[in-house]
Amino acid sequence: MKTKYNNSIGIRFSIRVFFISIVIAIFAIAIELYIRFQENKGLARTSIQQVSESHIPALISSLWLTHSKLLQEQVDAITRFKYIAGVEVTDIDNNQFSAGEISNQDHSLITRDLLYEFREKKTLIGKLKLYIDDSQIMRDTFSREIPTFFLFFLQSLIVAIVIGLLFRGMVGQHLETFSQFLVKSRNDPNIERFNFNRKRTYHDELESLLQSFNINKAARIAAEEKIKENLKEKETLLQKIHQSEKKYREILEGLNDAAYRMSLPDGKYEYMSQSAKNIFGYSSNEFLNNPLLVQKIIHPDFVQYFEERWA
Repeated sequence: MKTKYNNSIGIRFSIRVFFISIVIAIFAIAIELYIRFQENKGLARTSIQQVSESHIPALISSLWLTHSKLLQEQVDAITRFKYIAGVEVTDIDNNQFSAGEISNQDHSLITRDLLYEFREKKTLIGKLKLYIDDSQIMRDTFSREIPTFFLFFLQSLIVAIVIGLLFRGMVGQHLETFSQFLVKSRNDPNIERFNFNRKRTYHDELESLLQSFNINKAARIAAEEKIKENLKEKETLLQKIHQSEKKYREILEGLNDAAYRMSLPDGKYEYMSQSAKNIFGYSSNEFLNNPLLVQKIIHPDFVQYFEERWA
């Protein structure tokens, strides 16, 4: 799997798209859960308000009549409603009647004043506290959103696979074919051009890459051909020079006179024909190694001239 991951842009691209899609999906689901939780919490509060409103007259009556047993039964009845974790009623003497979980932990609180109205005059006779089970609201919300989460997950997986296949079909396979062509063209320099086997011609990045490669390939082939031509011309010219040197050397070596070439102004022999041995008694190498050897064989009439000019 690791080899396929390293050798395929499409696989790496698909996996990264998949993980990015999952992260986006989780983020979206988290926002969705929060929104749904707030909505459900609002609906639960509205429902609880309606429940409390329907029970408040009975609670007020029981408090006013100080009917403790009936009041406790009413408190117990309220806790049977969904999302109401606990109920607490306190009268004006701080006597408490409670049922369920009386705690602020994981619970939100709704407080209502219990007012007894007589002849348009309201008297506070107690307080009602309802403890809302927020964790249960969250669990119910989450359980309802689980199918949505798996739907997002499945959608992300399908999108990643589709994108991977599209990338493979539109880019990956052409790049793979191109890389194979590069390896083949190294082994076979006679291959001049490369073409993507696409159903139609597009003026996109792949086409630009293809044109750039073909132009560079053609320029390189032309440069190599030019170099070959220049090398061939140079080789032909060297052959002609060698043939010419051989021809003139044969001519010079066949002369009965001594022929030489001297560099000026240092007076060193660069060439001395082989006939020098027969004429002067010294070989051509001796002349090349000792330029002043001519002093031993020069005519006496030219000694003074030689010394003035060359000594």
